[in-house]
Amino acid sequence: MMIKLSLSFFFFLCAIFYFRRYIKPVLKEKIFIVFLYLIFIVSTSLFIGSNYFTGVGINESVVYTIFSDLKGAGLQKYLLPFALLLLFSVLFTIISVKVSLSGRKENHNTSKRKYAIFSFFFVASFLSNPGVTGVYSIISSRMNGEAGDFSKYYYQTNKKISGPKKNIVYIYAESLERTYFDKNTFPGLTDELSDIKDKSYDFNNTIQLPGTDYTIAGIVASQCGLPLFAPFSGNSSDSLSSFFPGTICLGDILKSSGYNLSFIQGADLDFGGKRLFFSNHGFEHLSGREELAHSITDKSYINDWGWYDDTIFAIAYDNYLKLVDNKKPFGLFLLTVDTHHPDGFISKNCQKKSYNYNGVYNSSMSAVSCSQEQIAHFIKRIVALPSFKNTVIVVSSDHLAMNNTASFALNKLSRRNLFMVIDSDGIRKDVNTGKLRNTFDNGATILDLLGGDTKLGLGRSSLQSDSLFNSFPDMISKVNSWKNSVIELWGFPKVIEKFKIIQDAGKIEIGDTSFKLPALFKINKNSIDPFFDRDADYSLSQQLSMFDKNDKFFWIDDCFKINHVFTYTMDKFYGLCLAYGSLAGKVDTVQISSNEYSSSLDFQN
Repeated sequence: MMIKLSLSFFFFLCAIFYFRRYIKPVLKEKIFIVFLYLIFIVSTSLFIGSNYFTGVGINESVVYTIFSDLKGAGLQKYLLPFALLLLFSVLFTIISVKVSLSGRKENHNTSKRKYAIFSFFFVASFLSNPGVTGVYSIISSRMNGEAGDFSKYYYQTNKKISGPKKNIVYIYAESLERTYFDKNTFPGLTDELSDIKDKSYDFNNTIQLPGTDYTIAGIVASQCGLPLFAPFSGNSSDSLSSFFPGTICLGDILKSSGYNLSFIQGADLDFGGKRLFFSNHGFEHLSGREELAHSITDKSYINDWGWYDDTIFAIAYDNYLKLVDNKKPFGLFLLTVDTHHPDGFISKNCQKKSYNYNGVYNSSMSAVSCSQEQIAHFIKRIVALPSFKNTVIVVSSDHLAMNNTASFALNKLSRRNLFMVIDSDGIRKDVNTGKLRNTFDNGATILDLLGGDTKLGLGRSSLQSDSLFNSFPDMISKVNSWKNSVIELWGFPKVIEKFKIIQDAGKIEIGDTSFKLPALFKINKNSIDPFFDRDADYSLSQQLSMFDKNDKFFWIDDCFKINHVFTYTMDKFYGLCLAYGSLAGKVDTVQISSNEYSSSLDFQN
């Protein structure tokens, strides 16, 4: 991608200097050229910023994160690089415009051939720009028609786990991919966890697919057997009240089978939508940065993302003991944070706090060395208890490591996710742990091991069947072709026929989807676009003013805010109101007097 970026810059500079030397634009042409420069520089800056974060440029994780609530995100280490990127973008724009246009006399007789050569350079700079192609790839994948065969492979199961129920401890190890366990490349890096891995089901060929390559996406893939493709438009991802509603995931099955489910992490639960996902799919007890604060004595012992891993494992172990005492089957799910890019964090209780690669200290590898030691210690404590005889322990990476200080070494190898299972019953010799599989298969494998179904979503149990990865010559393209089918599973409404407002819950229900209030909807012919004002640059009234005058809208907000726009409803000042219509036509308003209000929209009258 960096070669493409360099080529794009080369063509862009050729365009600038050719324009400077041979073309004398009139005013309209100057304005148009500045506009093109801005598009190029913005798309390039977006790519550079995204690539610094992900290591793979612009992908679905960038879209999801940008349109999600960034509360709780540990962005401190990114502030300086992004500030420098912003400064570079501004300076480059100024220099480009100045070099091209300053001191230029207008000439209405520039030949078409010269314009054609300039256009060639500029179009080439766009076509080779990885920022432009990245955005185009995402948009085009969403514009594709239905693949047609998604339902053939997507499996919804209602089968409960019967018979004796084993407890499960599931550790999502942030970015701790299987590649780090290569002893030739990283000698001594993962010794403690490797000792455990060698005595477990070590599924060492787990591929990362689209829609599974960031934390919440990896969690969804492992629990629902689905890629995280979302229907979000604008900044609506953090304003939904449901997450894959109607989709049966691992947590739903465990809960219906009588399991008590808990999730613990050191970071903020709201970042990335983890609170919403887990609470919607069977988990009763959720603990994150804020929820754990009251039980932590040293509140200064915290990193950019949240509580250190040694703190979380100490809390998780205490929770495990309490859950065992309750005599009820349980699932204890954890997410670590110390190995988060760009260079990780070191827990104070680690013995292995430093790792040198080829004689040079490496921060990301040091964080990996420390974190795997903490994970291994936690597992050994559980294995030493009598209760382990009824327990399954899982350790998996949430996704492959994004761009960090170890990327140069990781990229020399075949990258694979970690998925290892420690079963108190031991290891079956007939299981092929080296076959190709993907993150979708994790949930189905766990269900099978616990006595449940062998299929979940697009996942298949690796204990006794082949992954769908082996059913297609190009699984990556196949998953992308299912994007619209996956988005359909959100039940995102295309029309508003009936709706229900629940004031004390602060939400509106449209079909199977709930949205947090206040909300503004643009009513299109075959779709609706939601707009919100949380973390937005503009209020809902300002966003409404940007609609075309003939666009139909539906707006639910405080009465005084709606009155501020539609002054002829001055009798309604307090409480919640709704307004619908178009800016060019009639607008109807209603004051919501009851806690629950159900109705439909009629734009004809």
